[in-house]
Amino acid sequence: MKSNYKILSILACGIALSACQSTTAPSAPTPTSLGSAASEQSVIAYFSSMQTGGILLLNGRSADVYRVLIKHDERGYWIQDFYQASHRPQSSPVLLTNPADLNKISPTSVVGDLILYYRNGQVYQRATYNAQHQPMGQATTYNPQGKLIVQEENRADGSYSGRFWYPETLHQALNFEMNSKHQVTMAKGWDQQKHAIPSNQCFAEKTLNPKNQQDQCYQLLMQIYQTSATMAD
Repeated sequence: MKSNYKILSILACGIALSACQSTTAPSAPTPTSLGSAASEQSVIAYFSSMQTGGILLLNGRSADVYRVLIKHDERGYWIQDFYQASHRPQSSPVLLTNPADLNKISPTSVVGDLILYYRNGQVYQRATYNAQHQPMGQATTYNPQGKLIVQEENRADGSYSGRFWYPETLHQALNFEMNSKHQVTMAKGWDQQKHAIPSNQCFAEKTLNPKNQQDQCYQLLMQIYQTSATMAD
């Protein structure tokens, strides 16, 4: 499973994440009984690795991740994803309200808390989604060693703040804030040598979709999201 962060939608999926991909997939496989990993739950979908786009598969022979249906109640569908090889959780149990999301690697009808995990069991991402399926409160991303590399705050008034660190060195990389109209109201960036990025190269157009896509802070944001997205593959 891939989470869908607010910033990625604002960037109009300009970042090459599988969460932004739209894949035409075959129908979900017929649910089959699962062993001890999911008790009496049923497998409802198999997916290829994220490196190949998290494509829905017809069976588990070459699957990287499988999804189980925990229960279906008046609120929706409670599901959880697991790594095929180890049967370790790839996600926490989570509520989906749209049945069309049951066989999508990046569901968009998530409600409540969602935790994603690395293969080694470390937490990869934490996020919370409201009833409108929008991220709310704090969302965080960690490297495989458990170090914080992205910290985002989605406020009730629609404004946003984000802090980003270089995943390799953990040096501070970027801080910025947006108002409810998605206008950048504050931005500071630093290169790998800890030198400040000039203000005329740090979201100078006050938007996350600048005409000048050579803007250094824009490029840095894309780089950080790309790196953090591929770390869990």
